[in-house]
Amino acid sequence: GHEPDIMAEAAQIALEISHAAILDINMGCPFPPVALHGRGSGLLPHKEMVAELMQATKAYPEMQFSVKMRLGWQEPDEWRELIDILNDTTLTHIALHPRIGRQQYKGSVDIKAFEEFRLKCSHKIIYNGELNTVADIERFKSQFPTIENIMLGRGLLARPYLSTLLTSDKAPSNSEIIERTHAFHNAL
Repeated sequence: GHEPDIMAEAAQIALEISHAAILDINMGCPFPPVALHGRGSGLLPHKEMVAELMQATKAYPEMQFSVKMRLGWQEPDEWRELIDILNDTTLTHIALHPRIGRQQYKGSVDIKAFEEFRLKCSHKIIYNGELNTVADIERFKSQFPTIENIMLGRGLLARPYLSTLLTSDKAPSNSEIIERTHAFHNAL
């Protein structure tokens, strides 16, 4: 959400009930019923609201916070208004999906804007977006060798065995792929 008091309540619940020590602030969800209410990526054009949320994290020094975000909701440069606020907040990392919210998952990711964001951001960056195959991941890693972490989203949903392909010298057989895919989708 975009309300600092609700985030504070979530942080308190996370601490008391689940003993969670980290909370991810979602400024990346492009789903219109979420974003059109100023939540997820719909929060990105509202600098004051983002500043209030980041300020609210300071009330919980015993917790770690991270941010998942896009470049903006309507424009790919909305992040520029937020970068100083984000840099002034203690965060474990920022996971960036370099599209705007209105794009949802259509069109291309904006690698140039990702690079600009990376250079201005003082936090550890996790890249997310259009990593659907091992070749996509290898291409990204060769272009950005200093980015240590990636986040697999829809690529992993479509290919639940993708992480195995990254970590194993042996590709799974077709029957293993089918079995893992069925098991994954049945679990959903």
